[in-house]
Amino acid sequence: MVLIVILTVTHGLPAHFFSAGKFSWTAFVSAAVTTGVLWQIAYAPYVSDYSRYMSADKGVRPTFWFSYSGVVLGSAGPMMIGALVGLASTNSNLVAEIDKLTGGIGWLVMLVFVVGIIDTNAINAYGGMLCSITVGQTFREGWLPRARTRVVISTIFVAVCLVGAIAYQSTFLTSYFNFILFLLYLLVPWTSINLVDFYLVRHGQYDVPSFFRRDGGQYGRIQWETVAVYLIGFGVEIPNSIAGSSSLLPRIGLTFVPRFRKFPTQRRFG
Repeated sequence: MVLIVILTVTHGLPAHFFSAGKFSWTAFVSAAVTTGVLWQIAYAPYVSDYSRYMSADKGVRPTFWFSYSGVVLGSAGPMMIGALVGLASTNSNLVAEIDKLTGGIGWLVMLVFVVGIIDTNAINAYGGMLCSITVGQTFREGWLPRARTRVVISTIFVAVCLVGAIAYQSTFLTSYFNFILFLLYLLVPWTSINLVDFYLVRHGQYDVPSFFRRDGGQYGRIQWETVAVYLIGFGVEIPNSIAGSSSLLPRIGLTFVPRFRKFPTQRRFG
């Protein structure tokens, strides 16, 4: 945010800043909104991992707003910097252009970005490792991986990501966008189920000890109704994927899934 102020005050906004390019609702929804939705969803494992250690008197509201504000500010700031630098630059070398636009402190800006990227990638590796272990513990009860196992899983996770990035470097933007859409198809029904279950069905009240019981406690090991709801939510997205448009994807999944999710659960536990 400080960099945005420096760029704006030092050089002012480009004359064509508000008129460059052409706005399209389809492009805006399919690219910006879709990426934003996935960005929020992807932080769910991090939020759940750290918020579980908070005291019960903190409440859901402050946890939500602090998490949401951090994600939005942390992503919106660099995006605005990118838009501003892209319009203000006359050099294809954006690193050199940032140094020029900031009056010679580009090295400091890059240093901040590097530290931020290292921190983000470390958290991503940790999150991937944690999710992998959780999946393994679902099928092997009592498995408690030690430090060596965690390091191995993290290393494999980073290696797979590195190989993928190198393999698709020539078509990175297209491949990355397609990967985001793939994740969105999988995560939108899952997120809708979680939101409906938390806010409309159970109202935040869960039997936590049941999560750690071998038989799943009052929830059981597998809720086939919920699995069916997820598959239905995924299925209604398929026609949209065939049509080649992602602009309706979040609305399709978030509209159909709650209708199917609420009633089986209420019948079972209500």
